[in-house]
Amino acid sequence: MLLTVTYIFVELGVSLLGWETEVALILGLIAIVSFVSASADMWVKRVAHSTMFVVLIVAFLGIIDLAVIGANTGYADESAYVGGMSKIYISISTGLVIYLLCIIWSIAAGAFDDIDFGKLNWHLIEAFSLVVLITVSPPSIYHFMS
Repeated sequence: MLLTVTYIFVELGVSLLGWETEVALILGLIAIVSFVSASADMWVKRVAHSTMFVVLIVAFLGIIDLAVIGANTGYADESAYVGGMSKIYISISTGLVIYLLCIIWSIAAGAFDDIDFGKLNWHLIEAFSLVVLITVSPPSIYHFMS
C-alpha cells in the first residue's frame, strides 16, 4: 500500500521546485522503513530512526550514482555530474527537514528523553560529511604533482 502511495506521489508530481521525484521517494522510503521497524516503539521514535537510516542509505547510493555518472562520461560532462549532486543534496535535505520535524514532534509528545538524538545527530553528520567530502573534495597531493 505504501509503494502505491509513493508511486502516486511520483506520478502526480508533488511539484516542489522540480524535484518531486526525489522528495516523494525519500518520503516513501521513510514511511516504509517506519512501518517495518519495531512496533513497540512510539511513532516519533520509529520515524526519527527511519529517517536516519534512509538518509544514510540515500547518501551511499548517491555517491555510487556519482561514480557511475563519472565512469560513463569520463568526468567530462559537468551538467550530468551536477545533476547527480543535486539529487543527493535534495534527498538528504528532505530527510533532514523530516528529522527536525521529528525533534519538534518528540518535544510535543513528551518523548524527547526516550530518543537518543545525540547518536542520531552524529550519524546524520557522518552522512552529510561523507557527501560533502566526496562531491566537493579538496585537491589531493596527486593534483599538485601533475
